Parts: sequence; C-alpha cells; structure tokens
Amino acid sequence: MACARTVIERLLLTALLGSCACRKAESVVQPIAFGHAPHVKADVECVACHEGIIDRGAQRLPALEICTDCHEGGDDSEPPTVGQKRAAAALDELKKQPDPARLWTSAMRLESHTFFPHVSHTEAAKLECETCHTGIKEQLVPKSSRQTFTMAACIDCHSTAAPDSPAAGAIHDCARCHR
Repeated sequence: MACARTVIERLLLTALLGSCACRKAESVVQPIAFGHAPHVKADVECVACHEGIIDRGAQRLPALEICTDCHEGGDDSEPPTVGQKRAAAALDELKKQPDPARLWTSAMRLESHTFFPHVSHTEAAKLECETCHTGIKEQLVPKSSRQTFTMAACIDCHSTAAPDSPAAGAIHDCARCHR
C-alpha cells in the first residue's frame, strides 16, 4: 500500500507541477559573448570560476576579478591566443562600467522560494555539472534566454533514485528545497 501511495503522490506532483515546466523564456543579453567550451577545452574546472556552487556565501556568477586573473595575468611562457586577446580587450571595456558585475544575468533561474544546494548534488551525489546544465560544455556563445529549473525536473530525477538514498527522500521533504 505504501508503494502505491508513493506512486500516486509522484503522479499527482508531476501532474500538478507540469504546468510549471512551461515557462515563457526570458531574453538574456550578456556584456561579453562568453562561451564555456574554450574553458572546458583548457581543463578549467567549473569551481575555478563558479565559487558559489561550493561556498554558499559566494556569488554563483564569477566576479570580474576571476576572469581578469587569468586573461590579463599571468603566464608569459606562451603567447596569448586570439581568443585570449579578445577576452582581455572585452574585459577592459567591461571594467570601464560603473558596476560591471550587475551587467551579467544568470542564464539559469530558480523560483525565489526555492533553495538548490549544489554541494548536495556535486559532492554528495557525485553528479557532473552537465547533468542539470545540459550542453554547457559545448556552449560557444551565451544562451539568449534564461532556463527556469522546475520542480517537475527535480522530481523526474529524484524519483529515479535508489529507494534508500537521500535523494529519494527529498521528494517527501518539502522544506528541504522550499524556503
């Protein structure tokens, strides 16, 4: 009976939240035509720039200083590539703005009443960033619209978790994600 109840709960939640999965896309314009692919190719780890996915107190979008540390600093053992020169020039222009960090818009969006602990997913569950951020490793230019993560997507993933795993229990613990 408990198994049937769980199945019914999941079906109801998915049906109720199905409408949440269809959101009007918000346009996004970034100050620099940034792509993740060159950074992935250069073996830059996600956490090297996105400190906020591990440290809950840090911002999730990289600070401009993180970009400039690599693109303007450094290693003179090899001449900069055309892409690196272009990035450095774009960063120089961006630094002239009064508050350059405010010009960036996250391409990912959560509802304001939700909390998503990256650490639980990347460290505890050992998921790769691309599990949720599909296609990010091949991205050459910024997305032109924001992606809203929905509860339906979370339920789809958590409902396939092993029954004895903490991920399976998350479906029944609303306060874990909803604040």
